[in-house]
Amino acid sequence: MKRPQDFHKALYALQIAATTLYLIVGVVVYAYTGENTVSPALGNTGPTLRRVAYGIALPTIIISGVVNGHVCAKLIFIRIFRRNGEHSKHMTTHSVIGWGTWITICVLIWTLGFIIACVIPFFNDLLGVVSAIFASWYTYGISMGAFVMITGMYSNIQAIVDGYRSGGFPSPFSCINRGLV
Repeated sequence: MKRPQDFHKALYALQIAATTLYLIVGVVVYAYTGENTVSPALGNTGPTLRRVAYGIALPTIIISGVVNGHVCAKLIFIRIFRRNGEHSKHMTTHSVIGWGTWITICVLIWTLGFIIACVIPFFNDLLGVVSAIFASWYTYGISMGAFVMITGMYSNIQAIVDGYRSGGFPSPFSCINRGLV
């Protein structure tokens, strides 16, 4: 930054803009769909608009998933080949061991991600718990983040408990459509 003293102004502007945007989107979606809101929110639209919206959103979702998977794989790769500040030649050269390790790590991460996404029948509620714990601090700041974290965790954990009590969760690996029909 050219002027570090402007950091707080930028931070406040970011917090205000992010909070306003999230609140507006949440209120508008809930106002139109009510208690029938599905996750992700694109499932609340009609079939044609849903296809168009997913067609636009899918590249961003894939890119962000690949970036996050790559960061995780790189962290594991570096941990394997760097010991006591010294790095192995496999970290910086195109060796069979280096490439084999990299491909194995990536396959394991994507396989684990697929299994988690398909096996856990309350994946959306689990994402809500994880978001409440971690994302609320970055999105809403410390004071509002504490409120969002506590209420978000409580409501998502309660949704998981209620889902098990009512038998509302599908079986693992089911291709059930949760969009509004």
